Amino acid sequence: MCDYIFYSLGTAGGSPNGRFPGNNDALISEALKGNIQNVMRLITNGNMNYQDKNGRTALIAAAEGAHKDLVSALINAGVNVNLKKPNGITALHLEAQNGHLQNVQALLQKGANINGLAPYNFQKNYTPLIFAAMNGHKQVVTLLLQSGANVRLKTQDGFNAILWAAKNKHEDVVKEIIVKGYGNQSAK
Repeated sequence: MCDYIFYSLGTAGGSPNGRFPGNNDALISEALKGNIQNVMRLITNGNMNYQDKNGRTALIAAAEGAHKDLVSALINAGVNVNLKKPNGITALHLEAQNGHLQNVQALLQKGANINGLAPYNFQKNYTPLIFAAMNGHKQVVTLLLQSGANVRLKTQDGFNAILWAAKNKHEDVVKEIIVKGYGNQSAK
């Protein structure tokens, strides 16, 4: 597949800087696979925030595939961290769900929406904090709470982060939310 992509882009006549502009579908495909070299060759200033017909950007595609190093490289390349799929899913939701602490921190530093709402299993209003809590990612939960995540937001079915953590038997996350979320007078 990769050979075909580079052949179709014209490797013999490729650009002098080793980049292959104009093939946005290949960019998303390679990001889904986590191929850092190909993504960085395909990305340009003109397409770094390209969204395919499903609303995926290279950043979202890399996060969907749980490709931690590629997500980091794309953040450092300056992609827009707040672009979302039509359903509201952002890279921050996905990285919180994956438990990738350093990428969550980098996304927050670049201004990612900490309380963005997205669907999950046909229910609405899941936040990055809820995704991290329901999957037992204590360090990500701590970071999100320290960064101002709203601990009281609830999903459409009435569950907030602490209830999801309890439902999934993540006792350490429940304790963390009590101490850092509800125990903190400045928590939202």
